[in-house]
Amino acid sequence: MNGTGLAPQVQLYANFYGQVIGTPSTQTGTLTNVGQAPLLISGIVYAGPTDFVESNNCPIAPNTLAVQASCTISVTYTPTFVGSESGTITFNDNALPSPQTASVFGSSVSAAVPTLTPSSLTFPTVLIGQSSTPQTATLTNAGTGPLGVESIYSYGDFPETNNCPGSLAVGASCTLTVTFTPSQLGQEYGYVYINTDNAYNNISLSMTGTGQAPVPTITSLSLTSVPAGSGDTQVTITGTGFVNGSQVLWNGVALPCCGYESGNTQIYVTVPAANLTIAGTYQISVFTPTPGGGTSNSLPFIVYAPINYAVKSAKYDYRAITGTNLGLYPYSSAQITSPFSIQFGGGSRVDRWTNNT
Repeated sequence: MNGTGLAPQVQLYANFYGQVIGTPSTQTGTLTNVGQAPLLISGIVYAGPTDFVESNNCPIAPNTLAVQASCTISVTYTPTFVGSESGTITFNDNALPSPQTASVFGSSVSAAVPTLTPSSLTFPTVLIGQSSTPQTATLTNAGTGPLGVESIYSYGDFPETNNCPGSLAVGASCTLTVTFTPSQLGQEYGYVYINTDNAYNNISLSMTGTGQAPVPTITSLSLTSVPAGSGDTQVTITGTGFVNGSQVLWNGVALPCCGYESGNTQIYVTVPAANLTIAGTYQISVFTPTPGGGTSNSLPFIVYAPINYAVKSAKYDYRAITGTNLGLYPYSSAQITSPFSIQFGGGSRVDRWTNNT
């Protein structure tokens, strides 16, 4: 007597990740008859790339798989290229619904082994804003297959260049060239990252270097004088060698508020009103602490006594000058002569033009 039952249970997890090209790996699973009648399997068929090979010990019709019995399915993956691929196993039987399927997936990496010589670089102390002598490291493929170089990059103050191709042959090498251009005081750390298609995906070259500040110089001030009694006053100082940590000095004493460094050529500082109460000539300079650093030249800043203008009243003496028959008509004029001097702005005269308007 023939019959059908529940669909068999397939327990197969055939996912392969990071498999090295040319090396096989096998995963197994089970097909279990969870129905109430013997399972008649007409075929088990794999469809997909030939890098996957399926095998099993399941009974094929007319043989059957007994109730609660299991058989084994194996999948072997031997990649032939770097990338990913997938396939499907189909189980044809007399259970409902039929057929059943299981997916297989694989991703592969190259057989290359990237090595760096040396594995780290140490740079000598360099003045901020200047560049070190370049240093190099060698990337070599010590594996048994080509090395795909996907990207090489670095960040910050350790710029790099390289002559590495997209694919590095077995035993071949290429060169990484790195310089150190510090932008801040003290020790810095950095990395060159190398992304590849090998099993470990990427490697890195570590780097260290120390930035040293130059002695700053001042070339100009945005404001060179203010009247005594002024409020808080912002001054932009232009020069060279300014770094984060540089201080603005007022007659050799650090200002309490508020220096902000912009690049290496400008500092914005607020001179407090308390420093601007007494007239005089003061010196502005910039100090940068160690490593390196020092005190810049100074430029004068003048606080001058304000000029107060006063209004003084003056006595005026109005005297009339009369005359007749001047022959004036509308919008015409005539010259008259005064019997006394008329004062005008420190001078005097006795003749004036008059208008009839």
